[in-house]
Amino acid sequence: MVIWATAAIAAPLAIHSAGDAEDAAQVLAGAGDVELRSFAEVVPLGEPRLEGRGVLLACEGEPTHRYQVETALSAAEAHLAYVKWDDAKASLEQAESAMLCLSEPIDAATAARVHYLFGVTAGFLGDEVEARSSFARAHLLQPGLVWDSQFPPDGQELFEEEGLSVAERPLVELLVVPEPREARLTVDGRRIYTAGRRLELRAGTHIIQGPGWTVEVDLFPSSTPVFLVPDAIEDIGGAWLADEDGCRSLDALVAAQPPFFLVDGDLAWMREVEGWEAVAGETGPVCAELDPTPTVQGFRFPQEGPPRSVALVGTGVLAGGAGVAVTGYVIAARASASADTWEGYLEAQPVHARGAAMLYTGEAVALAGALALGGALLADRSKRVDVDGRGVTVTW
Repeated sequence: MVIWATAAIAAPLAIHSAGDAEDAAQVLAGAGDVELRSFAEVVPLGEPRLEGRGVLLACEGEPTHRYQVETALSAAEAHLAYVKWDDAKASLEQAESAMLCLSEPIDAATAARVHYLFGVTAGFLGDEVEARSSFARAHLLQPGLVWDSQFPPDGQELFEEEGLSVAERPLVELLVVPEPREARLTVDGRRIYTAGRRLELRAGTHIIQGPGWTVEVDLFPSSTPVFLVPDAIEDIGGAWLADEDGCRSLDALVAAQPPFFLVDGDLAWMREVEGWEAVAGETGPVCAELDPTPTVQGFRFPQEGPPRSVALVGTGVLAGGAGVAVTGYVIAARASASADTWEGYLEAQPVHARGAAMLYTGEAVALAGALALGGALLADRSKRVDVDGRGVTVTW
C-alpha cells in the first residue's frame, strides 16, 4: 500500500508519534540521516479498503436502512407463497442491493434468508450457478442452516452440497487495522467486542459493517489480506509494538521499505527485514505473541450439536409446562368463581384441587424446561467452533 511517494525520500523514514520532530531527531541522533514524518502523515485517509488479494464491494448509491431490506424480503416471501418466481427474484434483488448500502448493521439470519431465497428462486428458474452461489453465501452467513420444508425439495440437494463445500473451504486470516473492537465492526451480522486484530474467516464473501457504512469483501484462499478502517486509526505510539498483530498492523500502514524507525517520546524502534528491534530507551521485547481470540457477539437459537438438541427439548418442555400451568389456573379460577354457595363450594373443591395441581406441576415442568434452554444457550454461546475461523470463540 502506497500512502505517499517514498521513492522520493533518500534517507530512511522515521515516524514520530508522541512529541515533536525535534525531540524525535534527538532520540535518533545516532542513526544518521533520517526523514522525519508524523504518524498522521503516513496513515491512509478515506473509505474502508482491502489491501492484498481479495475484492471489496462498496455502495455506489444512497444509504439504506434495515427496514428496506426487511420490506423487500417480506415481499419476496409473499411472491413465493403464490409461486411468482420472477416477482420474487425482483424483490430479492432489491433486498440484496439495499444490503450493500446499509447504514446500520444487519443481523445474520435476515441476510442469510435473502441469499437462501435467492438460491431457491434461481434453482427453480434453472440457473444452477446463481443457486449455488446464493446457497454458499447463506451458509457462510448462518452456519448450520437447514432447508426450509415449505419449499419443494427440488433445490435441496444443491443447497446441502454447498453447505458441505463451504464447511471445507480454507480459512483466510484477515488482519484488521485498527482492532475490530476499536473500529466498532460487525462481521456477518455479529458485533466484535474483544481485542485482537486478526480474524479467521472462511474463503468467500463476507459482510463487514461499521458506523454508517457497509462493504462486502470476497476473501481468496491462500491470501493474507489487510482490511483498513482509516477513520478509526489512532496514534497509539509504542503500543503498536506491544504484540504481533500490532507490528503487522503498523507495517500495513507504512509504505517505506526497511529500514525505518518509530519514535515514541524517548523510545525508538527500527524495522528491519527480519522484524522490529528496540534501538533507544529502556524498552522490553516487541511483537510478543499476544493474540487474544476475537469474540463475535449477537444472538441466535443453537443451530447444531448437543446445544441445539437440548435447546429444542427445553423449549418444548417449557411450552408444554406453561400450557399445563395456564390450563390448571383457568380450571381453578372457574371452580372458585362457581363456589358462591356451600353446595357449590363442596362441588368445586375437587375441581379446584385438580386445577391447582396442574398449575403447580406445569410451573415445575416449565421451570425445568427454562433451565434446560438456558443451559443450552449458555453452552452454545461459549463453545469454540470452526465457523468464522479456527480457534475463534463465537458468541451467538
